[in-house]
Amino acid sequence: CAGYCVATYVLGIGDRHSDNIMVTESGHLFHIDFGHFLGNFKSKFGIKRERAPFVFTPEMAYVLGTDGYVKFEGICCKAYNMLRAKTSLLISLFLLMVPAGMPELLEEQDIEYLQVKLEGSLNDAEAEISFRKEIKQSLNTMSRQFDNFIHNVKAK
Repeated sequence: CAGYCVATYVLGIGDRHSDNIMVTESGHLFHIDFGHFLGNFKSKFGIKRERAPFVFTPEMAYVLGTDGYVKFEGICCKAYNMLRAKTSLLISLFLLMVPAGMPELLEEQDIEYLQVKLEGSLNDAEAEISFRKEIKQSLNTMSRQFDNFIHNVKAK
């Protein structure tokens, strides 16, 4: 869960909802439908659908329990700082993909999203504080909770 939260945040993968996040029989999460990334999020009737930094709902926190949640936060921050340490490599890899012609990665400017999310001007301790705030914002985003409710009702 921590890995997918950090990855979807840094890569700006949108359209994350219960229909696009699957669980294996052994309990591992995996994602499908990667049509929107690098912050190219959907909108409906002029309203931005992605308002949370990533999908981490109160239900997910509940399943983790108090100890699991503390561990989750720590793993998120460690993973985030590990990615930040490889910012140059990530940017280089994305620059190599520009000629592929993906609709959301057509020019070097499209990669600026990564640079912003990796917060290169912060030290590791500052980045950890920043990411913990993103976790809290994700937990408290009412539009995400409403979106999950709609997808769950639709599934029944």
